[in-house]
Amino acid sequence: MDGLGGPIHMGTGCFFQRRAFFGGPSSFVAPESPELSPTHVKTKPIQSSEVLALAHHVAGCNYEAQTNWGSKVGYRYGSLVEDLYTGYRLQCQGWKSVFCHPDRAAFLGDAYITVDDLLNQTKRWSMGLLNFMAHSLHSNHYLCLPTPTSSPQLFLNLPKGGTLQGWWNSQRMWMVRGLSSFSFGLVEYLLSSLGVSATGFNVTSKVVDNEQSKRYNQGIFEFAVASPMFLPITMAAIINLFSFSQGILQVFRHGSFEALFLQILIAGFVVVNSWPVYEAMILRTNKRKMPMKITLISVILIWVLYLASLLTF
Repeated sequence: MDGLGGPIHMGTGCFFQRRAFFGGPSSFVAPESPELSPTHVKTKPIQSSEVLALAHHVAGCNYEAQTNWGSKVGYRYGSLVEDLYTGYRLQCQGWKSVFCHPDRAAFLGDAYITVDDLLNQTKRWSMGLLNFMAHSLHSNHYLCLPTPTSSPQLFLNLPKGGTLQGWWNSQRMWMVRGLSSFSFGLVEYLLSSLGVSATGFNVTSKVVDNEQSKRYNQGIFEFAVASPMFLPITMAAIINLFSFSQGILQVFRHGSFEALFLQILIAGFVVVNSWPVYEAMILRTNKRKMPMKITLISVILIWVLYLASLLTF
């Protein structure tokens, strides 16, 4: 995870050498504006009028007009994954990155804890990564996005103090995101590439109340919003539960366990992963349950797919 120029830059908690934003490590490239040089006014007191004037100038962002700032110099804009894109471009210029993992946590922050916010965030990331990949291929740059998931991640986590429960939650969420936010992100990216729709930026909420925090710490999924991204998750949960039940029934009726073993194993794995969905659809009675609208639409869509399969095959 620390190869090919070092770890990738994703999100908060990253320190940069200031001159990394002005050029490569071997040859320093002067910024377009002398006032933005790394050595400019560094000897002046912070209360000086010159420093305060420059701070107001930078905060207004007017200095970026008609310049390379945000595209070739400084933090790179124009991407839904601007952190990853910036780190990637800096590595292309020759900069190296390293992990800094002190015993005491260096950063504490808030993150989304509801399923809806999670899926909206990862949908935006998936669109940004697709755009990032297309730009990199168009620019003839090498692209490396290592993503260890599933079983190998278990062994990566356990030497580093991870837990089996942590791995289980991680791979379960990869399945949820693969069915929902990644698929929706792909469709939305294709539509925006064709000019059918514009790329939007949905800000995820970081506001958390005490009840939400309590449910999050208990591992309870929040399904209070009737989001379209819940449809494929619910459909997959219902289809695999039905398939698993039919497989077990066939074994008891005909004793063909060997022939159905792999199908039962895969369907059963999805059923176990989908337990929070079943709980939200059937067992939960509070306002955090799966909206009835999502359940009904999922059943209708499954029935339509079933009828279509009968006509096709």
